[in-house]
Amino acid sequence: MAYAPAGRQTLEAIADELVPLPLPVQDNEESGPEIMVRESFAERDTLAAIIAEAAKPQESTNGMEIFEMVTFVVRGVEAAMLSSDALRRRFVEGHLIERLPVKSMAAVDRVDVTPWTVQGTLVVRVWCRATT
Repeated sequence: MAYAPAGRQTLEAIADELVPLPLPVQDNEESGPEIMVRESFAERDTLAAIIAEAAKPQESTNGMEIFEMVTFVVRGVEAAMLSSDALRRRFVEGHLIERLPVKSMAAVDRVDVTPWTVQGTLVVRVWCRATT
């Protein structure tokens, strides 16, 4: 089961089920207030609202995509070896995948390669999806 922030309907269902407890009357004004805590099971309406919220596609990102960009400096590789997207992805999968915050190439959005100021050196930037 995926966890997600509670939505408005879920919170309203929980609030509807809560019954305020009467505050106890104290004879001694010097003592602090009593705090009463009670536990109860979620009722059918609350559970239904939670399940409905979890089933909805997450709209919290408002269409925004978030990536973590991991940068590597690579020496001794000809730029031609990384000239196409397929070659760059194959290079990342063969040499860098274990260093990425994602488990598979399916979560890699793109791979950028930029020549560096030192001859024979390239900067490889791997864009990893932080949200799905």
